[in-house]
Amino acid sequence: MFDFLIVNGRVVDGTGSPWFRGSIGIKTGKIRQIAIVKDEASEIIDAEGLVVCPGFIDAHSHSDFVYLANPSASFKVQQGVTTEVVGNCGFSAAPVPSRKNFFKIFQGYIEQISGGFQDIRWTTFREFLNRQERKGMAANLRVLVGHGNLRITSMGMDDRAPAEREISQMKRLLEEAIQRMTSLPAQRFRLLDRDLIRQGMAADIVIFDPKRIRDRSTYVDPCVPPDGVKYVFVNGQLALRENVALSTSHGRVLVRR
Repeated sequence: MFDFLIVNGRVVDGTGSPWFRGSIGIKTGKIRQIAIVKDEASEIIDAEGLVVCPGFIDAHSHSDFVYLANPSASFKVQQGVTTEVVGNCGFSAAPVPSRKNFFKIFQGYIEQISGGFQDIRWTTFREFLNRQERKGMAANLRVLVGHGNLRITSMGMDDRAPAEREISQMKRLLEEAIQRMTSLPAQRFRLLDRDLIRQGMAADIVIFDPKRIRDRSTYVDPCVPPDGVKYVFVNGQLALRENVALSTSHGRVLVRR
């Protein structure tokens, strides 16, 4: 028995191949079967007239602090986003400089992306990710380490080439961060267990109406959700139903395994 069974949809599997009509059985967070399935499920979703596809990856995001300030982040799942890549443009939420004069420089940068979040109680990448996981999040996060953080932590804003000792310190910080990150959507960032509609893959899935899908946000109100996104699954759990976000805790930090 499946947890969810999606039937009658036009399946676009994420490989670039033509769509096909089929059913998708989801159980314990994974896609367990793809076919014309007639089986029992806790919930059956009729996707007649709709497209069923992998969840969308936002590959260039500055949501480093968004899920700490607002774990539901419904404006993301309402767009079909199931995974975000953060830590872009050379700056990330961690590591945080411990020296006071360097920390002031760090604060000046994060004001642009923090969304008002100020409760920074971590210094290392591991501490930041642990805090994120305890808080919960609506979508998955793939976290990059910003070179700017490494440089500021090691040598502040000095306009000079780093000394050998400072380079060594950057390398140590980077090695710690690499334990908790990897490197374009799915393949580019080595998300090897998700974002294809295939048996055994993580069930990050979007169901949308191709005839209605459109952006409704404006510069004045950027959080107005789009029209046409019907359902979103994050790790096999229903995160969006009829454009209404349901949970803040189905996402996770995606690490290299």
